[in-house]
Amino acid sequence: VDTKMFYPVNNKAELKVKYGFSPTDRVILYSGAIGHKQALESILYSAKMLENLPDLKFAICGSGPYKGNLIRLKEELNLRNMVFLPLQPLHAFNSFLNMADIHLVVQKKEAGDLFLPSKLSTILSVGGVAIVTASEGTSLYEILRSDNMGILIEPQVQEALVNAIANIDSYELEEKARNARRYAENNL
Repeated sequence: VDTKMFYPVNNKAELKVKYGFSPTDRVILYSGAIGHKQALESILYSAKMLENLPDLKFAICGSGPYKGNLIRLKEELNLRNMVFLPLQPLHAFNSFLNMADIHLVVQKKEAGDLFLPSKLSTILSVGGVAIVTASEGTSLYEILRSDNMGILIEPQVQEALVNAIANIDSYELEEKARNARRYAENNL
């Protein structure tokens, strides 16, 4: 990852407004391919289960063959705390990623042991904190755990995703953000 192109910024509240959120919203972002293997419906079900927390806003950004299914599910669930955003241009991508309070890197259990999904390298470079679905014993799990730079949950466990999002204030987010950026600078 180009750590000079993707870096932390401090104007998160202004960026949230730029992308249509309130400055006080807690933005939970998935940005990437929208396909079946990502298990993205779990984000919508989490949004539904957490709709009683008005400051939580969910965003899915990207394109792919499964996007229409997710938009229909959003309508069926009558979600008011969820938005779909288009692909972002490269020149705006750093600020876009910095806008999020929490990033989501979700996939189905059978997706396998990815060493480090490509989207995660950019998230780490901006000092982003991600909730990552990774099974214990995988390379991805061990890297994130050993460097304390993400929130790890078991893949395809809806309750784990809901709990991780609902309790984001209980995690050491600033420390995890610093560790993420340091890892990107030293290893990526």
